[in-house]
Amino acid sequence: MIYPGSNEQIFGHVTYSQHGEDLFLLNLFTLMGIDKPSYLDIGAHKPYTISNTALFYSRGSSGVCVEANPSLIYEFNRERSRDRVINAGVAAVAGTIAEGHPVTETKEIEMITINDVVRLYCGGVWPDLLCMDIEGFDCEVLNSAQFYKNGQEAGPKVICTEIRIPDAYFVKVFMGHRGYHSLCRIMSNLIFVRSDFIDKVT
Repeated sequence: MIYPGSNEQIFGHVTYSQHGEDLFLLNLFTLMGIDKPSYLDIGAHKPYTISNTALFYSRGSSGVCVEANPSLIYEFNRERSRDRVINAGVAAVAGTIAEGHPVTETKEIEMITINDVVRLYCGGVWPDLLCMDIEGFDCEVLNSAQFYKNGQEAGPKVICTEIRIPDAYFVKVFMGHRGYHSLCRIMSNLIFVRSDFIDKVT
Protein backbone atom coordinates (compact mmCIF):
# COMPACT_ATOMS: atom_id res chain seq x y z
CA MET A 1 0.00 0.00 0.00
CA ILE A 2 1.27 3.49 -0.88
CA TYR A 3 0.54 6.04 1.82
CA PRO A 4 -1.25 9.02 0.17
CA GLY A 5 -0.57 11.44 2.99
CA SER A 6 -2.95 13.27 5.28
CA ASN A 7 -4.51 16.73 5.20
CA GLU A 8 -3.21 17.17 8.73
CA GLN A 9 0.41 16.97 7.54
CA ILE A 10 1.00 20.68 7.03
CA PHE A 11 4.07 20.16 4.82
CA GLY A 12 2.90 16.93 3.23
CA HIS A 13 4.57 13.54 3.53
CA VAL A 14 7.15 13.82 0.73
CA THR A 15 10.83 14.49 1.38
CA TYR A 16 13.66 14.58 -1.14
CA SER A 17 16.47 14.95 1.40
CA GLN A 18 18.53 12.04 2.63
CA HIS A 19 17.42 12.49 6.24
CA GLY A 20 14.36 14.72 5.99
CA GLU A 21 16.31 17.97 6.23
CA ASP A 22 14.02 19.68 3.73
CA LEU A 23 10.94 19.25 5.93
CA PHE A 24 12.84 20.65 8.90
CA LEU A 25 14.08 23.62 6.84
CA LEU A 26 10.58 24.24 5.52
CA ASN A 27 9.34 24.39 9.10
CA LEU A 28 11.99 27.01 9.95
CA PHE A 29 11.04 29.27 7.08
CA THR A 30 7.34 28.93 7.88
CA LEU A 31 8.09 30.12 11.42
CA MET A 32 9.99 33.05 9.90
CA GLY A 33 6.99 33.92 7.76
CA ILE A 34 8.79 33.20 4.47
CA ASP A 35 6.57 31.25 2.10
CA LYS A 36 8.90 30.76 -0.86
CA PRO A 37 12.51 31.13 0.28
CA SER A 38 15.24 31.65 -2.28
CA TYR A 39 18.23 29.30 -2.13
CA LEU A 40 21.81 28.70 -3.16
CA ASP A 41 22.54 24.97 -3.44
CA ILE A 42 26.28 24.26 -3.73
CA GLY A 43 27.15 20.69 -4.61
CA ALA A 44 23.56 20.29 -5.78
CA HIS A 45 24.24 16.85 -7.33
CA LYS A 46 20.85 15.82 -8.78
CA PRO A 47 17.60 17.76 -9.18
CA TYR A 48 15.50 15.52 -6.91
CA THR A 49 17.58 12.61 -5.61
CA ILE A 50 18.91 13.40 -2.10
CA SER A 51 18.27 17.11 -2.65
CA ASN A 52 17.71 19.59 0.16
CA THR A 53 16.19 22.18 -2.20
CA ALA A 54 13.88 20.06 -4.42
CA LEU A 55 10.97 20.33 -1.99
CA PHE A 56 11.29 24.12 -2.02
CA TYR A 57 11.35 24.09 -5.82
CA SER A 58 8.24 21.89 -5.92
CA ARG A 59 6.47 24.48 -3.75
CA GLY A 60 7.29 27.38 -6.08
CA SER A 61 10.70 28.55 -4.86
CA SER A 62 13.69 29.01 -7.13
CA GLY A 63 17.36 29.72 -6.76
CA VAL A 64 20.89 28.99 -7.92
CA CYS A 65 22.26 25.44 -8.09
CA VAL A 66 26.01 24.91 -8.46
CA GLU A 67 27.34 21.49 -9.50
CA ALA A 68 30.89 20.63 -10.52
CA ASN A 69 30.07 17.43 -12.43
CA PRO A 70 29.24 18.43 -16.04
CA SER A 71 27.37 15.18 -16.69
CA LEU A 72 24.69 16.21 -14.16
CA ILE A 73 23.94 19.63 -15.62
CA TYR A 74 21.61 18.55 -18.43
CA GLU A 75 19.29 16.77 -16.00
CA PHE A 76 19.17 19.85 -13.78
CA ASN A 77 18.34 22.15 -16.68
CA ARG A 78 15.62 19.75 -17.84
CA GLU A 79 13.99 19.08 -14.48
CA ARG A 80 14.39 22.44 -12.72
CA SER A 81 14.08 25.08 -15.42
CA ARG A 82 13.27 27.93 -12.98
CA ASP A 83 16.64 27.49 -11.28
CA ARG A 84 19.86 29.01 -12.53
CA VAL A 85 22.30 26.12 -12.90
CA ILE A 86 26.06 26.73 -12.79
CA ASN A 87 28.62 24.11 -13.80
CA ALA A 88 31.55 24.91 -11.52
CA GLY A 89 33.22 23.84 -8.33
CA VAL A 90 33.29 26.07 -5.27
CA ALA A 91 36.44 26.54 -3.21
CA ALA A 92 37.95 29.04 -0.81
CA VAL A 93 40.25 30.25 -3.62
CA ALA A 94 39.36 30.53 -7.31
CA GLY A 95 41.27 28.52 -9.95
CA THR A 96 41.07 25.18 -11.72
CA ILE A 97 41.60 21.60 -10.64
CA ALA A 98 42.02 18.42 -12.64
CA GLU A 99 39.49 15.69 -11.96
CA GLY A 100 40.49 12.21 -13.06
CA HIS A 101 38.10 9.60 -14.41
CA PRO A 102 39.66 6.11 -14.49
CA VAL A 103 40.23 4.79 -18.02
CA THR A 104 38.27 7.57 -19.71
CA GLU A 105 39.62 11.09 -19.29
CA THR A 106 40.77 13.91 -17.04
CA LYS A 107 38.86 17.18 -17.03
CA GLU A 108 39.72 20.60 -15.71
CA ILE A 109 37.01 22.03 -13.48
CA GLU A 110 36.62 25.75 -12.89
CA MET A 111 36.68 26.61 -9.19
CA ILE A 112 35.07 29.83 -8.03
CA THR A 113 34.61 31.28 -4.57
CA ILE A 114 31.28 31.33 -2.80
CA ASN A 115 31.46 35.12 -2.69
CA ASP A 116 31.83 35.23 -6.47
CA VAL A 117 28.84 32.91 -6.86
CA VAL A 118 26.72 35.37 -4.87
CA ARG A 119 28.13 38.36 -6.74
CA LEU A 120 27.83 36.90 -10.24
CA TYR A 121 24.72 34.71 -10.03
CA CYS A 122 22.66 35.96 -7.07
CA GLY A 123 22.76 39.66 -7.86
CA GLY A 124 25.14 40.30 -4.97
CA VAL A 125 22.47 39.31 -2.44
CA TRP A 126 22.65 36.20 -0.28
CA PRO A 127 19.55 34.02 -0.69
CA ASP A 128 17.37 32.98 2.25
CA LEU A 129 18.85 29.46 2.35
CA LEU A 130 22.37 28.22 1.74
CA CYS A 131 22.83 24.47 1.28
CA MET A 132 26.30 23.00 0.87
CA ASP A 133 27.64 19.50 0.33
CA ILE A 134 31.06 19.74 -1.28
CA GLU A 135 32.84 16.59 -0.14
CA GLY A 136 34.77 17.82 2.87
CA PHE A 137 35.45 21.37 1.67
CA ASP A 138 32.37 22.86 3.37
CA CYS A 139 34.34 24.05 6.38
CA GLU A 140 36.93 26.13 4.51
CA VAL A 141 34.41 27.50 2.01
CA LEU A 142 32.06 28.52 4.82
CA ASN A 143 34.99 30.18 6.58
CA SER A 144 35.73 32.20 3.42
CA ALA A 145 32.16 33.49 3.01
CA GLN A 146 31.52 37.20 3.49
CA PHE A 147 28.28 37.37 5.44
CA TYR A 148 28.45 41.06 6.30
CA LYS A 149 27.82 44.03 3.99
CA ASN A 150 28.54 47.58 5.11
CA GLY A 151 28.83 46.28 8.66
CA GLN A 152 25.36 44.74 8.62
CA GLU A 153 24.29 41.09 8.72
CA ALA A 154 23.60 40.15 5.11
CA GLY A 155 24.23 36.42 4.95
CA PRO A 156 21.63 33.71 4.39
CA LYS A 157 18.98 33.36 7.08
CA VAL A 158 19.49 29.59 7.30
CA ILE A 159 22.49 27.43 6.41
CA CYS A 160 22.46 23.66 5.97
CA THR A 161 25.98 22.35 5.47
CA GLU A 162 27.72 19.00 5.65
CA ILE A 163 30.26 19.26 8.47
CA ARG A 164 32.24 16.31 9.73
CA ILE A 165 32.14 15.62 13.45
CA PRO A 166 35.86 16.48 14.03
CA ASP A 167 35.35 19.92 12.43
CA ALA A 168 32.04 20.71 14.13
CA TYR A 169 33.37 22.57 17.19
CA PHE A 170 35.62 24.83 15.13
CA VAL A 171 32.81 25.61 12.68
CA LYS A 172 30.33 26.37 15.47
CA VAL A 173 32.81 28.79 17.04
CA PHE A 174 33.62 30.80 13.92
CA MET A 175 30.00 30.81 12.81
CA GLY A 176 29.03 32.11 16.24
CA HIS A 177 31.44 35.00 15.76
CA ARG A 178 29.75 35.70 12.42
CA GLY A 179 26.30 35.97 13.93
CA TYR A 180 24.98 32.43 13.47
CA HIS A 181 23.51 30.04 16.01
CA SER A 182 24.09 26.32 15.62
CA LEU A 183 20.51 25.08 15.87
CA CYS A 184 20.97 21.33 15.47
CA ARG A 185 22.62 18.47 13.63
CA ILE A 186 20.61 16.28 11.26
CA MET A 187 22.93 13.34 10.63
CA SER A 188 25.82 14.72 8.55
CA ASN A 189 24.42 18.28 8.26
CA LEU A 190 24.65 21.17 10.69
CA ILE A 191 21.80 23.71 10.61
CA PHE A 192 22.64 27.33 11.41
CA VAL A 193 20.19 30.21 11.84
CA ARG A 194 21.19 33.88 11.62
CA SER A 195 21.04 35.55 15.03
CA ASP A 196 18.35 38.08 14.08
CA PHE A 197 15.98 35.20 13.24
CA ILE A 198 16.76 32.78 16.05
CA ASP A 199 13.91 34.03 18.28
CA LYS A 200 11.40 33.16 15.57
CA VAL A 201 12.40 29.50 15.46
CA THR A 202 13.23 28.64 19.09
